[in-house]
Amino acid sequence: MFWIKIAINLTVSALWRIGGNGDSRWRSPGVPLILSIFKVLEEEEGRGKIKSLVFGLAIFGVLTISYGITAPLHKFWVKRFGRGEDGNVWIVEFMTRWTCGLAWMSPMFIYGFNLERVLYYIVSSIAIGLIGATAKNVWVSELGVGAVVGGQVWVI
Repeated sequence: MFWIKIAINLTVSALWRIGGNGDSRWRSPGVPLILSIFKVLEEEEGRGKIKSLVFGLAIFGVLTISYGITAPLHKFWVKRFGRGEDGNVWIVEFMTRWTCGLAWMSPMFIYGFNLERVLYYIVSSIAIGLIGATAKNVWVSELGVGAVVGGQVWVI
């Protein structure tokens, strides 16, 4: 199972990056499908399989929350800080991506709350914010965020 999770994590990271090139179908529905199919195959009981399908749908829904400079969430943080419309103010970029991370990672709680998930939720959301705000290379940024999102396979 270890190598399968590594493969899923790498696949999600790659799909996330490809989806960042403007071809968003790779990111959504690609990422939710991969994670959901993995969980459906991993679960042994019927209730677990249903949770896995709901998990996939939830990820699909939250991935509609975007962080581009024209996105409502970005505009919200620009308004709060009074600057950053051009995408070059670090705190605005961090807060925008951190908020997205909070939303993107929340579907994992369909499987319940435990210390491991809560810690991953907090750390991964901060990591998404830091990667998005500090990585100037789009490849690095997108692959990094994709790897964090795909990392859910280790805690769900």
